[in-house]
Amino acid sequence: MSDEEALAFLAGMETSAFFQPGQWIQLGIAEPHTDILIGDIGLHLSGDSQTGEAGFTLAPSAQGGGVATAAVKEALQLLFTATPVSRIHGITDARNTPSVRLLERLGFESRETRNAVFRGEDCVERVFVLPRHPV
Repeated sequence: MSDEEALAFLAGMETSAFFQPGQWIQLGIAEPHTDILIGDIGLHLSGDSQTGEAGFTLAPSAQGGGVATAAVKEALQLLFTATPVSRIHGITDARNTPSVRLLERLGFESRETRNAVFRGEDCVERVFVLPRHPV
């Protein structure tokens, strides 16, 4: 998307209510020392509020330093704390090794592999699940 579209999207997210059933919310990931936007986390609450989904993007130049792991971990905790979800799904292209490893580091379990089309290209998706753990 263009810079203008991205800025409009971000402005809209600033006023969005968190965790509305059936809706996505996007959270920014900032570089810890400069506050520069380096990625985002998308969180979705199912229509019945029983499951969530998480997706994330991080600038390639910011990968490998643990920033995404820390940010996604906090976002997942927020989703579990603020909603009754019993599990959160994470879906990624099987070729996206950094995303697969991040999901595994956070305790997600691989549950399914399926064929899909992403941005007009055939791919294989891996579906991961993180269950709510008893407190």
